Amino acid sequence: MRGHGSTLRYAGLLLIALVAGMALGLRGPDPFRPSVAYACGLGDTQTMDANGAPALFYPVVGNVPKNQPIGIFALDYVAHTPITFAEDLSRMRGAPPPETLKWRWNFSDGSGWLSGVAPAHTYKAAGTYNVYSQIFDTSSNTWTDFDSAQIHVIAAQPTNPPTAKATSSATSIEIGADVTFDASGSQSADGSALTYLWNFNDGETATQPKVTRKFGAPGQGFVALIVTDKRGAKAVATIDVVIVPELPKAALRVSPTTAAAGATVSFDASQSTAPSNPPGDTLIRYQWDFGDGSPVATTNTPTTTHVFSAAGTYTVKVGAIEQSGAMSVASQTITIVAAGAGVGGSNGGVNWLLLAVGVVALLAGAALGYMAWQGRRERMALVRQRSRAQEYIRAKRVNPPTRRPQA
Repeated sequence: MRGHGSTLRYAGLLLIALVAGMALGLRGPDPFRPSVAYACGLGDTQTMDANGAPALFYPVVGNVPKNQPIGIFALDYVAHTPITFAEDLSRMRGAPPPETLKWRWNFSDGSGWLSGVAPAHTYKAAGTYNVYSQIFDTSSNTWTDFDSAQIHVIAAQPTNPPTAKATSSATSIEIGADVTFDASGSQSADGSALTYLWNFNDGETATQPKVTRKFGAPGQGFVALIVTDKRGAKAVATIDVVIVPELPKAALRVSPTTAAAGATVSFDASQSTAPSNPPGDTLIRYQWDFGDGSPVATTNTPTTTHVFSAAGTYTVKVGAIEQSGAMSVASQTITIVAAGAGVGGSNGGVNWLLLAVGVVALLAGAALGYMAWQGRRERMALVRQRSRAQEYIRAKRVNPPTRRPQA
């Protein structure tokens, strides 16, 4: 990551060190010239949010101003309306709960510093502002910059904003692999043409509705799509992504592959493997989609069972998930027949019902064949009798009987 990348990589460790009270020798800088940016972009999980919407990583450009914040909020916010700011540390590994830290905020509108873990602030005028958060370092008794983001405040919110819809060809992505992002499902409410801005949270952006790109460094977070109509009304959609050096490999075995509705089917993903890069990576959980409309299940072990309630053909998928959250998927097809159809248990036993049906069908076929043969035999006998009768009549006509004289 460019710009603040080297600082960001140590964000989690530095935060933990501050909480632990280690003497890091940090000093609180001028709030309008932040020298430390802790939590934004794919390299480090986004943390600052406004009304629950997280800031995006600010696009990397040349000649970055000294007071440029590390993040930017995609949506517009309305003047004279309270905005609640917070730092969500839930996706930062090893981070303590935010309420266990001492926070203060500056909103760059002359209101000064405001203390609190999740303060509400109201901007009195439209404009573009920088928001800064700091935490108190108990080891040095100084305030230290933690995060910053730019926010755009407007006088009034346009009615009927557009709808943003973003899809991607993958959400678990290997470094250097192509991934396609598509905004074609987005729509404007007033029928006007939309403009598109993809923020990939690594400092790069794109303006096409459909774009294919690569990520060059590992990280986890999200990609954001911002659509704007001709009035300037905006909408945002996000896609969670994980970029890793190598994806895990998922494998799935099903037993049996044909079962009766109501029978227990076993699934085994123990042949799945964790990536070799980074070394020591492991699979931590498995995500199961049985394809029958039942809720997706998650297990910490690679085996599970499931009962299908209705006959049909289902595609079962398992996702093998490694430590950073990257997942690969394997699938198998299973056939479920109606209950009582006797496909046998999971041990592959004899299907007695189908066997009986087969025997009955065989006997019925034999009976029908015998009846047809008997009918043909009777018809042939009748034809022979008629033929003999006709020959007898012809013989009598040629040789009529001689009458005896009367005595």
